[in-house]
Amino acid sequence: KAKLSPDGREARLTVRLHNNGSVIWRHHAFPNGYITVALCGREEGAAEVEAMPRGRLTRSVHPGEQIDLDLVYQMPCAVGKRSWVVDLVCEGRYWFGSQGTEPGQVRFA
Repeated sequence: KAKLSPDGREARLTVRLHNNGSVIWRHHAFPNGYITVALCGREEGAAEVEAMPRGRLTRSVHPGEQIDLDLVYQMPCAVGKRSWVVDLVCEGRYWFGSQGTEPGQVRFA
């Protein structure tokens, strides 16, 4: 579920994330990184933009577990006609989308 404020400056998302991998998604600083939730806008011919701040897990998520999160993002000024996706980030290491995980499409109500 995703909703933009009337002025388009704030996005509220409810997401369900399921850990299908073999590694624990840590919610706090850890030597191998911790997981955050990024909201990114993509548009052909334009640079990708990211809404901030990145969402934080409320607990660690073990393989086979899922977590539901209510997230709030401040939208960048130049929203344009971008398509929006949610991607997970292992902070300081990699984006899940760069490792073969398909980012989730966001459709604002």
